[in-house]
Amino acid sequence: MQHVNPTPAAVEAFQQFYLAELDSRVQRSEVVGAITLKKGSAALFFEPTEGKFTLVEKMPDVEEANVFDCVPREQWGRTVMLFGHATNTGGYIASGHATLDANTIKIKLATGAYYRLDVDGTLAHLQPFVGEPINAKPEPARQEKRTPARSNKPQVRQFEKPAAPRVDASQQVNMNSRTNEECEDLTEDDLRRLRGEMPVTAKSRKKWQH
Repeated sequence: MQHVNPTPAAVEAFQQFYLAELDSRVQRSEVVGAITLKKGSAALFFEPTEGKFTLVEKMPDVEEANVFDCVPREQWGRTVMLFGHATNTGGYIASGHATLDANTIKIKLATGAYYRLDVDGTLAHLQPFVGEPINAKPEPARQEKRTPARSNKPQVRQFEKPAAPRVDASQQVNMNSRTNEECEDLTEDDLRRLRGEMPVTAKSRKKWQH
């Protein structure tokens, strides 16, 4: 396919049409943030219908303002604003960039101009540009507290009198025998010792030693 170079007249016509579109967009836009300095002023606009940003820079003693088209671009691990102009061949020439940190948009242009615009960082159309600082350190993961392993040493409170109503020895044996077969060998004296009603004699103590 033969490549046809555009004529200077065609390039100029495209630029005039393109700049007219940017001017029209600014007229329909709302101001996101603006600042005026001795070396110049800058204002960032947002057009809600197209969802596009436009940067206007006005230098002192210069009649015409510089209008930059803004496009989002993934860079430095986050989404930034690129300022520049589209070309007649469908390309884009960047002339600056901006990052959003909290409620401040930091703009740096290729000319060396630097602007800091105070904005409302909670605006919906600014959320795609919200990002963590590059040098931010990630918070360490919280370590779950481990509960200490329970000791196998028998606790005295395991043999304390229960708060529930007392039952007779035969009923106690029948209830425990459903879950523990060793309860079938317990006598009434053994049950009393477990409840603390009788002292453990040397003879009965041997019975529990293994």
